[in-house]
Amino acid sequence: MIDYDPFADAIIGGDPHPIYKRMRDDAPAFYLEKYDAWALSRFEDIWNTSLDTVRFTSSKGTLPSQVLTKEQPVIPILNWVDPPDHTMLQKMFLPLLNAAAVKKQADMMRMAVTEFLDDLSGRDEFDVMDDLAMPLASRLIFDFVGVPPSDQPRMRECVSLLFGHDPSDGAVTEEGLRAYEEMNAYCGELAESRRGWTEQPNDAVSAFFQYEQRIGRRMTKEEASIHLGMLVSGGSETIAKGVTLLIYLLHQFPEQKAHVLADRPLILDAFQEALRYDNPTQFLCRTVAQDVTLHGQTLKQGQGVLLLYASGNRDEQEFDRPDEFDVRRGKRRILSFSGGPHLCLGIHFARLEARVLMEELLARFPDYELDVGRARKIKTELTKGFAELPMRLARGAA
Repeated sequence: MIDYDPFADAIIGGDPHPIYKRMRDDAPAFYLEKYDAWALSRFEDIWNTSLDTVRFTSSKGTLPSQVLTKEQPVIPILNWVDPPDHTMLQKMFLPLLNAAAVKKQADMMRMAVTEFLDDLSGRDEFDVMDDLAMPLASRLIFDFVGVPPSDQPRMRECVSLLFGHDPSDGAVTEEGLRAYEEMNAYCGELAESRRGWTEQPNDAVSAFFQYEQRIGRRMTKEEASIHLGMLVSGGSETIAKGVTLLIYLLHQFPEQKAHVLADRPLILDAFQEALRYDNPTQFLCRTVAQDVTLHGQTLKQGQGVLLLYASGNRDEQEFDRPDEFDVRRGKRRILSFSGGPHLCLGIHFARLEARVLMEELLARFPDYELDVGRARKIKTELTKGFAELPMRLARGAA
C-alpha cells in the first residue's frame, strides 16, 4: 500500500525517492483522497500534461497552497494563466530573457561573481548559500529588474525573509508574508516612479512599459507589483538552490568533479544533471479542465494534479541509471524547468548564472571542502535544498 502525502514529515524531512519509485511502478496516477487530487510520477505523463493546456489548466494556480489546500488566492500573472493570455504576458519580459539577450549579460554577471569571490577569498570559511549563491542571485535579479543599488539591501532582506520558512513545519512565516507584500509594493512604486522618464534603462521596468505600448493600455500599479515581484522571487532563491546543489554534489562525487575540472565546458551539463538528480522543486500543480483517462483512472474536471518533477527526473523509462549522478550523461530533456508553454522564462538566465559562477569558483577554489555535518536543509512540501552549507577553502587558495 502506497502512503503518499506531500505534506507528510516522511516526505518533507526524508528521502522521497523510494516512494516515488513505488508510485512510478505501481500507481503512476495516484489518487490523494484528502485533497481530491492526482499525483503523476512518470516522466512522459508529466511532460505530456505540461504540454496539454486544454485538458489541464494553470488558471486555478500551480502551487499546493492554491490547488491542494486552497489557502492562497490566484491572481492573473504569467505563472497562473493559460494560452492565449499566457502567450501575451510572456511577451512582456521575453525580449530580455531569450538566449541572445541573456548572452549579452555574461560580462556583467562575471564582474558581479568576481566581486563576491574577491570579498570571500580572504576567509577560511563561508556559507555557500548565505554568503555567495543567494546574495549573488539577488544582486543579479535586482539589476535585471531595475532596483537601484541604494534599495537593494532592503530588498535582499525581504527576499531572505520571504524564503525563511519555519524550520518546524516548513510554513512561510508571518514575517515572510509581510516581506512578500513589501517586496511587491516596492516593485509597484518603482514602476510608478519611472513613468515619464525620457530615457529608460534596458531592464524589466522598461520592458513593462514597452508591453503597455504594445497592448495599448496603461497597466495598474498592482499589475506592475505582481509581475515585477514575480521576477524578483523567481530569480533569487530558486537559482541559488540549484547552484548550491551542484557545488554539494561535486563535493560528494569527487570523480564527477574531476571530470568537470578536466573539461570546463561540462559545467552546464553538470548543472543540468544536478537539477535532474535532485530537483529542488519537487512538484507543481495543474487542475483538470476536461475529464481524462490515464492508466485506467479517470481524472475528473476540477480535480487537482501534482506533477512530481523530482520523480519524473528519476524515471527508469526515460533515463539509464537514473539514480546515478553523471555529469557526462549528455543533454536530455528534463523536468526541472517545467515544460510546454510554462517552461521557465528565466531558463537561459539561470544557466548563464550557474555557468559563470562555477567557472570562477572552480578556477579559484578547485579544492574546496564542505562541512556537510553543519549543513542545514530547508523543510517544505514544495522545495528541497540547503539553507546553510559551510565551505572551507583549501590553504593557499586565492
